[in-house]
Amino acid sequence: NGIEPGPLALAAGVLASLAAAVSTGGLPGSVTFLAATRPGANAMGIPIAALPLLLAVELLPDIFRTLGNVTADLAVTAMISKRIDNKA
Repeated sequence: NGIEPGPLALAAGVLASLAAAVSTGGLPGSVTFLAATRPGANAMGIPIAALPLLLAVELLPDIFRTLGNVTADLAVTAMISKRIDNKA
């Protein structure tokens, strides 16, 4: 029981998800999750009724991804700043 997408549906889902992921870079927060997931689900024929529930769960990992991203940005900025200061 359940949905078993065939190879063509899987390929369409991958292409739709890649296109959505590339085009949703500027969207804030968890909206990116819906915008990147919905086209792939539609292309594979998967019902999208559960996506709002997944969005509620997505909030927690999103916080940690943002924390890691900001921490890495600050660390790289500090390293580059030290190298520039040493050369000057």
